[in-house]
Amino acid sequence: MLTLALETSGALCGVALCDEAGVVAERAFRHRMRLVERLTADTDALLAEAGVRLTDVDAFAIDVGPGSYTGLRVGVMTAKTWAAVLGKPLAAVSSLEAAAAPFACAEGVPVVAALRGRAGVLFAQAFEDGRPAPGRLAAGAYAPAALSAAAAPLVILAASDYAEAEEARRALEAAGARVVRGLAPPPRAGLIGRLGAMRVARGETGDPLAVVPLYLSAPAIGPRP
Repeated sequence: MLTLALETSGALCGVALCDEAGVVAERAFRHRMRLVERLTADTDALLAEAGVRLTDVDAFAIDVGPGSYTGLRVGVMTAKTWAAVLGKPLAAVSSLEAAAAPFACAEGVPVVAALRGRAGVLFAQAFEDGRPAPGRLAAGAYAPAALSAAAAPLVILAASDYAEAEEARRALEAAGARVVRGLAPPPRAGLIGRLGAMRVARGETGDPLAVVPLYLSAPAIGPRP
């Protein structure tokens, strides 16, 4: 199965083509306010490099955030349009799931992924064996205070920078958890593709047009009062 993945949640964007063996080809770029142009051009170049056409793709995967408002809007709209027009499944993967994935190898040990938004808000979610932890964090409960619900004897904390890690660590340790920290690299399209392919294989997809960005805080700018 060929999965085409788009990653547009941050300044470093990318596109990747994955199959059952892993990443076939991947391209990364800094869009510099030209995301629509770069995303289309790099996708065309990637497919040409792999010797396939867009119609040969079996499924699509997209990082739905949290992340850049404009980037997520462009990436999600592009992926859902391709999937809907071609009649192919679209897997939505969150940035938090991607951050937790490299640390999900310890069976039974929850992983808490923490990412900071532009407004200084800390988004966090707990995962067990790569899946959202039932009863630990309800869907959409990403406030730092909700981290206490993920307390366990041992928690692996995946955060992308020191400030995020420290804020989340204090909340977890205050709840009685012993915390092991790991640095979560920025999401890459190849990882989004692998996670998305797993989701497609499990049948965890629906109407591509129903996929929307995961916006968890207000935009940094907006209309004047």
